[in-house]
Amino acid sequence: ICAVFGVPPIVAGIQAGLDAATYSNYAQARKAFFEDTVSGLWARLDGALTRGLLAEFTDDQTISIEFDTSGVAALQEDQGALRT
Repeated sequence: ICAVFGVPPIVAGIQAGLDAATYSNYAQARKAFFEDTVSGLWARLDGALTRGLLAEFTDDQTISIEFDTSGVAALQEDQGALRT
C-alpha cells in the first residue's frame, strides 16, 4: 500500500519497510516524501481547483489557486547550511 501511494515505509512506520529502508533517517524520508509525492499531488490538485472551482466565481485568467508550502518544515531550506 505504501508503494502505491508513494509513502516511504519509514514514514508510515511499517516494520517490514523499516527493516529494508534505504533512508538513513526519518527526516530524509519525510523530506523525500514531500518533494517526490506530496508536492506533485498538490500541484495537480491546485490546478484542478483553479480550472473547476475558481471558474465558478470569476472569469479572470490571471488568478489561480495554489498551496502555501512556506509552513511545511520538510520543504524548507536548511538555514544552517545556507549560512555556512
